[in-house]
Amino acid sequence: MTKRNVYSLLIAAFCFSSSSISVAAPGIGNKVSGLSDKNYREFSGFSFDAIPSSEHKESLKVRVNSEIDYVIQDDIEKGHTDRYAIVGHSQGGIRVLAYAAMLERRINDPYLTLQEREEARANYERLRAVITISGIDKGLKALENNFSTLKAKATEDGNIWLNGIHGVAKITIVTTLIEKYVMNKIGISSAGDIVDKIDYIYPGFANSYIKQGWNSASYPVIAEIYDMVPGSAFIRENVSDTTSVTYKKQTGTRKYTRWERVSWCWWWWVTHEEPVYTTYTAYKDNPKFSGKLPVGYIVGTNSNTLSLASDKEQIIRSYCKTASNVFETAQILNHVRTYLAFGFLTGHYNAYRDCCTARDWFCNVDGELNELKGSAENDGLVAKENQFFPKQFYNPATGKYEEVHSNVLGKKPKGYVEIYKNHRDINCEETFNDVVFPMLKEAGVIKK
Repeated sequence: MTKRNVYSLLIAAFCFSSSSISVAAPGIGNKVSGLSDKNYREFSGFSFDAIPSSEHKESLKVRVNSEIDYVIQDDIEKGHTDRYAIVGHSQGGIRVLAYAAMLERRINDPYLTLQEREEARANYERLRAVITISGIDKGLKALENNFSTLKAKATEDGNIWLNGIHGVAKITIVTTLIEKYVMNKIGISSAGDIVDKIDYIYPGFANSYIKQGWNSASYPVIAEIYDMVPGSAFIRENVSDTTSVTYKKQTGTRKYTRWERVSWCWWWWVTHEEPVYTTYTAYKDNPKFSGKLPVGYIVGTNSNTLSLASDKEQIIRSYCKTASNVFETAQILNHVRTYLAFGFLTGHYNAYRDCCTARDWFCNVDGELNELKGSAENDGLVAKENQFFPKQFYNPATGKYEEVHSNVLGKKPKGYVEIYKNHRDINCEETFNDVVFPMLKEAGVIKK
């Protein structure tokens, strides 16, 4: 088992939706469909295909403005005057929410002509619903802090694998020599070398944005990617910003003694307890789109990232099982040698611990991938909590609920509809028939 194969597993498992998220033909409306017979337009998601990084230079603000222009012009040319809805999957989710906010702002934009403002008004008045399907509505949590969180976790995982390989190689001199030969051959000696080999493993995908983001590329290089980071300027200005609420919560007690009078003639040290408070911060979402606009959230909950690999899932899982067995065997042998051959002095005890850690990683590959995604609840790619905006916010400082936006489609108390599908499979005919079309009827887009 070489380090290159192990890193291949990480990239394949975490981002294997590369070829599964389709993109329409090139053009200004390349990610926006025509108006369907049920009066909705689909906004497709982010392209994980093997394309050059230059394809990601266009910011989401520029793209959404272009999409607004495209829809307005298309409606004028084709004579569309009826109410309509927009439905976005994946990155399309964040774009349809921004579309609603940016289109409404055009109505009073002093930099636009009167005709442009009136066209925006007419189009916005016809917009009756916005629906996101496994949308990156609050951003892609895996990219928090501009890749630094993902980078730290991936580097930590890389060190676990590398140390585990060293532990396997510790068993005999022969495997030690083989290990050194393999590492030198593929040019990997530390977890940090992963970036240098990513383009060898997945050239197009890495060059699209992973390698650029890992190396702290500037905003103009991969603007579209940075716009998907939670809390990005694009999200704060066009989708939702947040208001912080600071509050204190009792988290324990502290004992202290005080010199006190305990009787009319006697003083002594008396023990008292006082509460200990910890300060926390909660964040309330403030959507930029109108609270009057009906919005529906369809949330994917199948968190099995490897399911995005389709027919390759079982191959990857088989590989993980083999890897865990190899590390477990090496762990046992190193443990034995620790006590039988002065292993404490020769490093076998450390090798034993490293093999244990590597074995546990491959046994818990789903949990480890969830950590990369930033949440145990997700659709295989996007954290569940980032796929919707809540109807209400509980203010811990006042103990009261505050409205975020109440005009939510789906008639669910939670404010969203859950479907046990992964990020790719949720965008299917079944979802439209069972959830999207009823939402469109509820909003009055489809006549009952």
